[in-house]
Amino acid sequence: MNSPAHPIPFRRHALVLALALAVTASHAQTIAVKEGCTLRNAIINANTDTDTDGASGCLAGSGADTLNLKANSTYTFSQTDNNTDGNNALPSITSVITINGNNAVLQRSTAPDTPAMRLLHVGSTGNLTLNRLQVTGGKAPAYYNYHRGGGIYNRGTVSLNNSTITDNRAGNDGGGIHNLGNLTVNNSLVSGNRAGANGGGIASLGKLTLTDSHISANHAVDGSALWNKDSTMTLTNSTVSGNTASNGAAVSNAGGGYFYGCYGRASLLNSTVSGNKGMGIQNQQINSTKHYNYYDGGGGYYIQERCQLTLVNSTLTNNSGSGADNHGVLILGNSLLAANTGDCANHAEVFASNGTNFIGDKTCNAQLSGNPKLGPLLDNGGPTPTQALLAGSPANNKATEIFCPKTDQRYVNRQLAVNQACDIGAYQRLTFLPASTSGLLQFFDNQASINALIGITPAKQDAVRRQVLVAGEYQDRHQNAAACGQLHKTLTYIDTDGTPDQNDYITGSAAATFAQNITALRTAWQCR
Repeated sequence: MNSPAHPIPFRRHALVLALALAVTASHAQTIAVKEGCTLRNAIINANTDTDTDGASGCLAGSGADTLNLKANSTYTFSQTDNNTDGNNALPSITSVITINGNNAVLQRSTAPDTPAMRLLHVGSTGNLTLNRLQVTGGKAPAYYNYHRGGGIYNRGTVSLNNSTITDNRAGNDGGGIHNLGNLTVNNSLVSGNRAGANGGGIASLGKLTLTDSHISANHAVDGSALWNKDSTMTLTNSTVSGNTASNGAAVSNAGGGYFYGCYGRASLLNSTVSGNKGMGIQNQQINSTKHYNYYDGGGGYYIQERCQLTLVNSTLTNNSGSGADNHGVLILGNSLLAANTGDCANHAEVFASNGTNFIGDKTCNAQLSGNPKLGPLLDNGGPTPTQALLAGSPANNKATEIFCPKTDQRYVNRQLAVNQACDIGAYQRLTFLPASTSGLLQFFDNQASINALIGITPAKQDAVRRQVLVAGEYQDRHQNAAACGQLHKTLTYIDTDGTPDQNDYITGSAAATFAQNITALRTAWQCR
C-alpha cells in the first residue's frame, strides 16, 4: 500500500505563512512634511517604501502612505525634479499616496528664471489623493507633446477633495489638469487656468467625475472649462460659470473622426452652466463630414458611435453662444435652457426628451418656453452657486416627477407633497418655513423690513435668506453636519463692522446681531 503524502508539519507551515506575510504585508505610513523632511523626499520614500534621506529626514514609506503638510503653509518650487511627460517640480507619483494639505499651497516660483514646469505628475501605477490643497502657478513646458497639464498631469488615478486648482497654464491641452486615467473632483474649485488648445480647466481622455465642484474663469480655444474626448465625463451638483472659449464651448464633449466614431459620453445631473463666453455645451464629432457617420467597410454599413450628451434637471443660461449645441445624441430631461444666444441647436437626427423641458426660444421640441424668471448666479445655499427660480416662474412645479432626482443641486429635498411636481432645472424652490430655523428667519425678515439688514444688492439679500432656509431644511431632515456647515458659510457673507467687502452679501445695523444669532444656533445644534 502506498504511503499517503505527508502534509507540511504545522510548525513549518506556520513559519512559511509568517514569512510570506512578512514579505507581502504593507502597513500604511504617515509622513509629516516638516523641517528636515521635504515634500520631494517624502514622495520618493513613499514611492519606494524605503528611507532615502537618512534618520534626520522623512520616514520610510510603507504601503499606502499619507503625507501631512504644515497647515496654511506655502511650498514654492524653482527647479525641475524630472521631465516625465515634460518638466515636473516634484517626483512622479507611482504608488498610493494621500497628501493632506491642511490648506497649504503648492506653487511654481514667479522668479523670471524659473523653468516652465507643472507641479504634479501621476504615473500609470500612481494613485494620488489631494485633500485641502491648492495647486497654482504651474506651467506645462512648451515642447511638442509635453505642453499639457499645467498643474497636474495624470496617467493613473487622482482624487481631489476640498482643493483648488488655479492659475496654471498649458501650451496645448489641460491648463489646470490633463487626465489620461481616472480623475475624481469633489467639492473643489478649478479656476483661472488657461490652455492654448483644449480644456482650460480640465482636458480629459480618461474617466472624469465631478461632484459639488465649481469650474470658473478658465480660458481655452475649446472646452474652456472642461474638454472630454472619447471618454466618460459626469457632472453632479456642480457649476460651470464665467469661462471663455475663443472658438468653442465651456464644456466640450468630443471625439472620433470619420472612421472611428465618437465614444464621448457626457452627463450633467443637477448642474448649472451659466455666464460663459462661447457655447455652454457642445456635443460634437471631430473631423466628421456626415452627422450620421457611416461608411461601407465591406459587407455592409458600419454605423459609427455618436457622441452622447445627457442633461437631467440641469440649468443652462446666459451663455454667449448656444446653451446646448448638438451634433450627436442629445437627451434632455427636466432641464432649463434660456437666455442664451440660441438655447438649443440640434444639428443631428438623434434627440430624446425625457420629462418636461423649458427652453426659452422654443427649440428642441420644448414643452415650455418664454422667460423662466431666474435670479442671478449666487450662493443660494449648498456647495455651489445656483440660479434661483423666482416666485411666479413658469418652471416651478412643472417637471415630470418620475424623472426627478431626490434632491436639487443644493441637496434640497425634491420629494414634495402628493400631486405636487418638482421644479424644472437644477434648483428646487423652497416654499415653506423649516421649523429648525424659523426663529432665525423671523428675525431676518423683521430686521430686513425696517432696513436694519440690507443686502449689498436685493438679490444677495434674498440669497442669504435662502441659505438659512437651506440650513433649516437640512436640519429638519437630520442632516446636522450639512446644516452646521451651511450656517458656517453664511457667516462669511455677513458684514459685521459696517465696511462691506466684495465677498459680503448683507450689511446693516442688525448684521452683527444676526451673525450672533447664527452662532448661537450653531451652538444649540452642537456644531463643531
